[in-house]
Amino acid sequence: MKYFICAVVATNVIVALFFFQTLTYAILSYVFHWRKKRNTELSLGDLETASKANGRPLPKFTLVIAAKNESDIIAATINKMIDIDYPKDKVRILFALDGKELEENGPCETTHHFVEERKAFLNKLYNTALVDYVSVPPDFDGCYPGILTGRVVASTKPRALNWAMRFIEADTDVVGFFDADSHPEKGTLLYVAHKYITEPEKSILLQGSVIQVRNYFQISAINKIYAIFQGITHEWFLPILLKHLPFIGGTNFFVDKNLLYKLEGFNLKSLTEDLDFGIRAYMKEKQWPEFLPYVTTEQTPPNYKAYFFQRARWATGFLQITENLMKQKVSKAALYILSGLLFYGIIPLMLFQIISFVSISLLLPSLTGIIDTSHFFTFKLKAFFIAMNVLYFLFILYYYERSKSRGYIQMPAVKPRFGIAGEYLTFVGLLVAPFFGCLPFTYGFFNLLLNRSSLKWVKTPRTAESSI
Repeated sequence: MKYFICAVVATNVIVALFFFQTLTYAILSYVFHWRKKRNTELSLGDLETASKANGRPLPKFTLVIAAKNESDIIAATINKMIDIDYPKDKVRILFALDGKELEENGPCETTHHFVEERKAFLNKLYNTALVDYVSVPPDFDGCYPGILTGRVVASTKPRALNWAMRFIEADTDVVGFFDADSHPEKGTLLYVAHKYITEPEKSILLQGSVIQVRNYFQISAINKIYAIFQGITHEWFLPILLKHLPFIGGTNFFVDKNLLYKLEGFNLKSLTEDLDFGIRAYMKEKQWPEFLPYVTTEQTPPNYKAYFFQRARWATGFLQITENLMKQKVSKAALYILSGLLFYGIIPLMLFQIISFVSISLLLPSLTGIIDTSHFFTFKLKAFFIAMNVLYFLFILYYYERSKSRGYIQMPAVKPRFGIAGEYLTFVGLLVAPFFGCLPFTYGFFNLLLNRSSLKWVKTPRTAESSI
């Protein structure tokens, strides 16, 4: 019983330390990043003033979006991209669509059809080539510049992005990348352009927060908890993480066009081509990504199965990069990246998996009465356990309400069946969510360690949403 008590106390203390670390990061992120953004909201007039003062014209953007089988959501994405505050003649929204979709779904039900429809209308409305698309050939090998192989090649996001690189116009200054379900903040391009104009000595490489809670009311109960925690991580943890790891998240990130081509696009062999891109930018070109204090909202996987395979792929890709770095010649840069991958990825995830396993192992015997723990803990320990668990619940409730008030969550047309109380009860899943949340990462890690190659790049399913 002594070991049982020690395990309970140690588990709760470690979880509490992680919680207070999160609070500390939230405060630091607000003070050094989010508050700064609020105090320097830019307008087009501010940008034109900076342009004249620095003798540098407004940059031209190409926003690249890879999409396959996205007919349910692509209209909403285009509308949000059009809403971004920036001169329309200096933006080109370039969709990289999968050619196989035309063969699979027919001409009237494809993403091509809906993009073509919006392209014709919007380009005429704004009298400029604002929206465009390219269709990735089924036999494109996926590399940049790549070749056509004459045989069908598996569809992946990096493959589509590398094909789109062939069609980025020469006068583009900055390339932005978004997912097919991204809804960026209106001021995003103004901020990036201001950095481009006022800091000409730097190459643009910016990564912003990706808050994946927009389809909150259309996903399973446990995925709601994962969506909340992903939002917390990207909004409050990411600004600090970028001080220690050249993290690129694959969406809501911007890169100088010349840097993109120097790196020859995205690594087709990596399951996390975005993180791989950020690390190569530092290792090869000494370019470290900065934090972009603008949010894009996205969807989260609608069910646990989709969540599991998405996160397992991330974990496997994470270890792939670690393994590749370890095979390279020893250098200070490689060791620094490896320490970041270890201490901000592998160790915390594995530790959380162990802690959550121990917690469930201790919780079940206690709740079923197999072990009576009531008289083994002092009053102070009991008070500590209760207080911390109350704090955890209040914290997640706070972020949930905050996400609603900021519009991160797309509110349903019909109120939830059980109202606010029913939504709050969802967070009872906190008791088991950490275990199942870490499980795909553990699976992904062991999948690679055991030299299995069953995990592949798989498109995450979407839920329908309003195009308004």
